[in-house]
Amino acid sequence: MIRSVLFDFDDTLGDYKEAQEEAKKIISVFLNEKKIDPDAFWEVFHQRNEKLFQQYTADKISLSDYRSARFRFEGLNAEDIQHINTLYMGYANENVQLFKDVEPVLTTLLKNNKEIAILTNGPSDGQRTKLKCLNFLGQDLKFFISSEIGLAKPSLSYFLYVLDHLNLSPNETLMIGDSLENDYFGAQKAGIPALLLDRKGHCVRKDISVIHSLYEVLKYPGLDIKA
Repeated sequence: MIRSVLFDFDDTLGDYKEAQEEAKKIISVFLNEKKIDPDAFWEVFHQRNEKLFQQYTADKISLSDYRSARFRFEGLNAEDIQHINTLYMGYANENVQLFKDVEPVLTTLLKNNKEIAILTNGPSDGQRTKLKCLNFLGQDLKFFISSEIGLAKPSLSYFLYVLDHLNLSPNETLMIGDSLENDYFGAQKAGIPALLLDRKGHCVRKDISVIHSLYEVLKYPGLDIKA
């Protein structure tokens, strides 16, 4: 029987992409004031951000280098970059809203005595700020933040660390996340059953266990959920 449900946070529980888009609007005003084309700036940002983030989670670059390098652009000095980073983190991290299915589903899981753990990559300060929106659950969650434990998804060592600290075997857990590589395949490498949360129906692979809403989690065999 499944005893613990493991959730990714960004764009699984919290709508981080939407918060990012709002942060970009605020920063674009500043870029216009600096006579910099926002479209060109964000195109470069998106080309490099994910690669830099992967380098950070793999301990190849420092957190400060990651946060400054992602916003470098011709016409911006170090003070400008710091200002943009402050705007970005301040708005994007502090304004993440939970998807509408999160509270009822997590509440139902807890009522059915299922342990909930949040598995998330990223710097501790930003992730802890985002996770405050889960306060409605009180102290009933466990958090595994990559920068705090020195390991990151999708590494096998990360998921083995989680299992060890939860004192559970793989078949007693279930992983849910929106990233095929980090959440789905990462969990499977450790023998953990996984569901890919594909809210917008982008995944067309037939070999992937896909759900389109968290409500579908409650029907998962082995959870034995009672309404």
